[in-house]
Amino acid sequence: MSDVVATVRTTREVTQKPAFRMLRQHTPEVTAAVLRVAFPDSDVVVEADILHARVDSLLDELVAAGEKVPQRQGEQRISGRDLCREFVADHLLGRPADSNSYTLAPAAVQALELIERLRSDRALANSSRLNAILQAARELSRLATVDRGRRLQQLDSDITAARARVDELVTEHDRIAAGGDIETASYGELIEAYAHLDDLVRRLPTDLARVRESIDDEHRRIIGELRADDRSTGQAVIDHLEKTDALLNTPEGQAFQGVRELLSDQARLHALRHDISTILSHRVFQETLRSEEQESLSTTHGRLRVSMRMVQDKRDRTMSTLAGYIRSRGLVSERELGRVLNDLGSELTTLLATANSRTLVGMDLLPDSLDMAYLHQRFDVSIAEPEPAALADTWADRPEPPALADLVALGGPRPETVHRVLAGMEGAPGASIGDAFNALDAEFRRPVELWGLWQAAASAGFDFGQCQGTEEFHVIRPDGSATTFIAERIVLTADQVQYLQERENR
Repeated sequence: MSDVVATVRTTREVTQKPAFRMLRQHTPEVTAAVLRVAFPDSDVVVEADILHARVDSLLDELVAAGEKVPQRQGEQRISGRDLCREFVADHLLGRPADSNSYTLAPAAVQALELIERLRSDRALANSSRLNAILQAARELSRLATVDRGRRLQQLDSDITAARARVDELVTEHDRIAAGGDIETASYGELIEAYAHLDDLVRRLPTDLARVRESIDDEHRRIIGELRADDRSTGQAVIDHLEKTDALLNTPEGQAFQGVRELLSDQARLHALRHDISTILSHRVFQETLRSEEQESLSTTHGRLRVSMRMVQDKRDRTMSTLAGYIRSRGLVSERELGRVLNDLGSELTTLLATANSRTLVGMDLLPDSLDMAYLHQRFDVSIAEPEPAALADTWADRPEPPALADLVALGGPRPETVHRVLAGMEGAPGASIGDAFNALDAEFRRPVELWGLWQAAASAGFDFGQCQGTEEFHVIRPDGSATTFIAERIVLTADQVQYLQERENR
C-alpha cells in the first residue's frame, strides 16, 4: 500500500490555508500585484487611510490598462476600502491591536514569496547554494557520527582544511601588503553570490511570518478552550508553555531565535551593516541592482527588527489574553478548586459519621510536588532597542566656506545691473537695453541679469509686441565662459527710463 491517501489528506489541509486560497481566487494576479505594490516590504505597516487611497489608485491603473478587477453589483469596481476589508476577511491583511493600520498577514507573505520564486529569472542551483548544501551535509554528518575513529578522522580533516585556509589567507595578506594587486571577482561571481544572499534574506521575513501565524493559531486555541471551560486555567498555562517550547524547536522558531540573538549582538550587527555597505558601494551592484533592491538590502537589519517586534507583539498579546482570563475567572468557579472542595466535603462527611471531639486526623506538612517542568520568571528583553551609536567627529573634514563673491555670482539679478543699464541708456538717447548691457563690466553681464532687465522694462509699461528686430546680448557665466543670446531689441523712452530710475532710488 502506498501513502497516497495520507498525501491527499495532508495536501487537502494545505489547500484550505489562506495562502493557497489566495492563488485560487477569481483574479489572483490582481490580488498579488496590489499587495506587492502596496506593501514593498513584507513587514511594513501602512496607515488605513493611506492604504485605502493607494489601493484605489492601483485599481484605477489596472482598469485603465484593461485588466479585470473585482467588482460590486452594477458593474462598478470595488473600492479600496472594501477590497482591504475582503483581504482582512481572507486572512491576507492583519490589523495590529490598538492601531488604525494594516500589515501583510503571514498567508499573504507566503503566497507572494511563492510567486516571487516562480517568476525569478536567476538560477538557484549556483555554486553558493551548492557550497551551502555541502557545508550543511558536512555539519549533519558530524552530528550523526558516533564512531570514535570516524569522528577523529573528521576532526583531522577539519583541522587540515582550517590550516590550509589560514596559510592561504596569510599568503594573500603578505602579497597584498607587499604591493600586489587585489584580485577582483567576475561579474558572474558577484551576481551569483548576491542571488544566494538575497534568497537567504528573503526567507527570514517569511519564517518570522510563519511564527506569527503559529502564535495566532495558539492564541485562538487558548481563547476557545478557556471560553469552553474544557480545562482548568493552570493546565491551560502549562499547555501553552509546552506549545511555545515546541514552536521554538521548529525551523521557523529556530530562525526566530537566531534573529533574536543577532539583534542582541551589537558586534555582529555592526559587522552586518559594514558588509552590506561594502556590497552596495561596488560598481557592479550600483549599476545592476534596482533602487528598490538596494534599499531592501541596505535596510535588512531594520526590517528584521520590525519583524521581530511584530512577533513579540503577538506573543505579548497572547500572554495578555491568558493573563486577562486568569484574572477574570472567579476562584469559586475554578474547576480545580471545585474538585478540591468536593473531595474535602466527602472526606468530612465520612469522618464526622464516626468521629468525636478527640479524634485526630493525620495531615502532611507539605503538599505533593506539582508536575510542572519549569516556571517562567522573566520576560524576554533581549530585543530591546539599542542606544544609537555616538556621532562621528567630522569637524576636521568640513569643506571650506564659500566666498561672498561666489555666492553673489550664483544668485539672482542684481539691482546694480539695472542702475548701470539705465545710466547707460540715459546718456545715449536711442540706445537699446542690449547696447547698454554689452558695455558693462563682466561681473554685471551674467545670463540671469537679463531676466531682471526684462522685468524692469515690463514694469515700466514697455510693449513687447512693438519690438523692432532682435539684438545680441554678450553674457559671461559665473565660471568665466562667454556666450551670446539673441532676444528682442528693447528701446525705452525717456519717460520710462526716468520712471525706473525714480523707482530704483526709493
